[in-house]
Amino acid sequence: MATGNDLEATVFDAFPLVREVRDRLFALGAQVARMSGSGSTVFGLFGDAQAGEAARQACLNAGWQAWLVSSVSREVYAERLKGTMTGLAW
Repeated sequence: MATGNDLEATVFDAFPLVREVRDRLFALGAQVARMSGSGSTVFGLFGDAQAGEAARQACLNAGWQAWLVSSVSREVYAERLKGTMTGLAW
């Protein structure tokens, strides 16, 4: 999977902790780990929920906020959104 963020180098220089989080996710087994946007979030992609949960626990133990989430298809997202929004045309 090709991913990247052109802002990483600049943010890593100014805020070494952001690089540390990214590197820790790789060390914990992330297949991909990147800074999201301009650096408010770092995410890792793991092969299964068990590996993701282990990484989440390690991040929490380091004093960082961490969540385990999964992606959904556009179709599932649209269906779930229908139940929470009113007045939208699909």
